[in-house]
Amino acid sequence: MSKLILGLTRRKATDAERFNAQASAAIADLVKQVDAGIRYVHDFVSGELPVTHVETGLAKFDGFAELWLPDTVSVADMIEGLTAAPQNEIWNHLSWYQIDEHVVIDRKAPEPGDTIRFSPIVRLSKLSHAEFSDYWLQVHATFTRKIAPLTRYVQNHVRNQGHLGTMIPGSTDIDGFVEIRFRTDDEMRAAYADKPALDMFDDAKNFLGFVDTYLIAPTSVLP
Repeated sequence: MSKLILGLTRRKATDAERFNAQASAAIADLVKQVDAGIRYVHDFVSGELPVTHVETGLAKFDGFAELWLPDTVSVADMIEGLTAAPQNEIWNHLSWYQIDEHVVIDRKAPEPGDTIRFSPIVRLSKLSHAEFSDYWLQVHATFTRKIAPLTRYVQNHVRNQGHLGTMIPGSTDIDGFVEIRFRTDDEMRAAYADKPALDMFDDAKNFLGFVDTYLIAPTSVLP
């Protein structure tokens, strides 16, 4: 099974709630045409958090789509379907990312109301993508395992990427996406003030160049 993440940017005239509803419906229709076995989760952006431990500098997204493709569907087939779909009236820009997914922590099943951070990240310029990925998975992940209230931690390593529609000003290639879950916002804030998380933030300086952090509300569109 392979994975795609789609980063979506709305047209200025469309409010975020309407945009995500229209975009998720359009992607679901496309997915059904390609293969009924594709799993689709739409991540509605509910807020954005300031990040203080690394410099921010990425273009902004209004929503994300996570697609898990069965072996019968190639990434190329899915991208071809997205390219052919007449959806420009819904989104202004769509970026697609082919992903190697690593579930590092999975301590509790997701529940409504979980606090979920979803962050596109870019490596330090002095590192190759391979060096970045190796450090993130083999070294940095060990810091996250020490954060007891953390219920789920997923590394999405970007293998390939492309863009459809109007390019976002200032956009740059992304090296990965990280998903971090806590039971509540209070637990997240308390954990991030404690030493294990402070050590994790300090280690981030060794491999991260840019990061933006969103609060998301995932919705399962197609099981």
